[in-house]
Amino acid sequence: MGLDVSHGNFSMSYGSFNILRTKICSSLGLEMNSFKGFGGFRDWKELKSPIKPLLNHSDCDGNLTVAEMEAMIPELERLVGLWEPTYFKSCLIELIDSMKIAVNDKEPLEFQ
Repeated sequence: MGLDVSHGNFSMSYGSFNILRTKICSSLGLEMNSFKGFGGFRDWKELKSPIKPLLNHSDCDGNLTVAEMEAMIPELERLVGLWEPTYFKSCLIELIDSMKIAVNDKEPLEFQ
C-alpha cells in the first residue's frame, strides 16, 4: 500500500514520499523536521515557496489544484535539475510529469 495519484504513473510508498519531500525541502535550504506536523515547531505560514502545498500535504488524500501545480512545476523542475541521478530524482520527475498531465487536463491532482 502506498501513495498513488489520479494522473500519470507516479506511485510510491508513504515512507518514500516523506523522504522525497524531505529532499525537496533540503534543496530549498530547509529542514522538513523543523515544521509542524513533521516533528518541529515552525509554522508553515513562514514558508514563502510555491512548493509549500506539496510539502505540507497529506500522504494519502486530498489534492493539488491546477493553480498550485502551475506555480510549483517550474520550481520543482529547477530543483530536480540540481539533483544527481537517483531513485528520488526519477520519482520527482514522474511526479512533475503527473502534475503536467493534470494541468493539461485542467483537473486537480488527486492523492489516493
